[in-house]
Amino acid sequence: MQIDQTGNLSLSLEHLLGESIAVLGIKGSGKSNTAAVMAEEMLASGLPLALVDIAGEYWGLRERYPILVLGRGPTADLEIAPSHGSALAEFSLRQSVPLILDLGDFSTEERLVLLERFFEELWRVAGELRRPYAIFLEEAPSFPRRAHLPRSGV
Repeated sequence: MQIDQTGNLSLSLEHLLGESIAVLGIKGSGKSNTAAVMAEEMLASGLPLALVDIAGEYWGLRERYPILVLGRGPTADLEIAPSHGSALAEFSLRQSVPLILDLGDFSTEERLVLLERFFEELWRVAGELRRPYAIFLEEAPSFPRRAHLPRSGV
């Protein structure tokens, strides 16, 4: 990590991998742009990632990078359901396929079910494979905190 004399911050991928990073700021300050630039750098380096997008902002990345857009809307390459969370995580990590989970057309409950299954399986497989994988959670405050999410057939 380096800050130059003009106050610009530069990060190398080595500094980003394996770290927890939050991009915070007021509305319009460039948070989404910063996250997109970080994702683009990782995609350009061939690193797999999952970008959780509830605002439908990132599907255009597939024009420049090999990334699979999953969701329900017209921009999705493949339609998914909340029950697919585990399979998506395993596929993405084992095959090194970057994903955009476009959850804009999902209810809050459906998002939570899908993401719980996705993250649980991702944690399991990542522990087995020990390979880098980045997760971008756009608009994190939009996801309510829950101590327990019941398993359902959603």
